[in-house]
Amino acid sequence: MLLKLWKTHSPSPPTHPSLPPLQGQMTHPDLEVRFRTGQLEHEFGRPYQIGHHEHASKPSDADLVSFYVMRGDIIVAGSDGLLDNVDEKTIAARLTQLLAEGA
Repeated sequence: MLLKLWKTHSPSPPTHPSLPPLQGQMTHPDLEVRFRTGQLEHEFGRPYQIGHHEHASKPSDADLVSFYVMRGDIIVAGSDGLLDNVDEKTIAARLTQLLAEGA
């Protein structure tokens, strides 16, 4: 799923994270999802997986994404295990807790 919600006019240079297969990234300015990368799958139920065997996905299969960030933005990067099993409300609640603790 790719949400095209990131709309800033920041003068700072864009980030260029190269995401390994099955990694997701969400940016939470003010704890609102502004951007989310999509999952990489060959087909439903067949995710890309980096490995050492001949049929494994290669690092070159990774997506390269660029987007602008602003001071105060929080980037949450996690595997499909995080983003498939922990909903965005729970992630936002944990971020709120960490921010209240001074993180």
